[in-house]
Amino acid sequence: VRVAGDLAYVIFTSGSTGTPKGVAVEHSSIVHYLRAVMDRIAPTVQGGCSFALVSTAAADLGLTCVLGALTTGGTLHVVDRETSLDPEALGRYMARHRVDVLKLVPSQLRMLANHGDLAAVLPRRMLIVAGEACPWDLVERVRAARPDLAMQSHYGPTETSVAVMACDVDEVPLAGRRGAVPLGRPMAGARLHIVDRNGRPAP
Repeated sequence: VRVAGDLAYVIFTSGSTGTPKGVAVEHSSIVHYLRAVMDRIAPTVQGGCSFALVSTAAADLGLTCVLGALTTGGTLHVVDRETSLDPEALGRYMARHRVDVLKLVPSQLRMLANHGDLAAVLPRRMLIVAGEACPWDLVERVRAARPDLAMQSHYGPTETSVAVMACDVDEVPLAGRRGAVPLGRPMAGARLHIVDRNGRPAP
């Protein structure tokens, strides 16, 4: 029997310091994240959905799809590295399998868009980008390829257990779509503070 304070996993990251370190994540933290993220991607994504892992399992970015599928009665597609980086191969995979949710870094999405048919590699219901700032021009390319697709950008360092903020790109007014997609709003149960380099509250 697991209790909230038990260790769920250790994941290595350089985080914001640039120095590699292991982050110990407790069961309570990852359970809290899963509840919060599933709350944010619903109602687009319901129980029993199909998720695809196209990033390394060594990074916590992929846990959204892995644990999202396993805790909701969904299906998990573990796509090998060669397929996930080849737009034609990934397009064929997506055509053969029903994939509702896909999460990846914006640079991988841009590479797929630049070298293949972007519409062919997109999921059926929800696209999540995370791990890097997402430029608005990439969002516009997704919109042009699949106007009906829900798209969110998630943010949070590994130390916060995957992510703590999410932005639904359709909630941002056209006038505000310059540079990168904003960090968004805190997920359920998270409190965020804006501080200066000395840790003092900032306006």
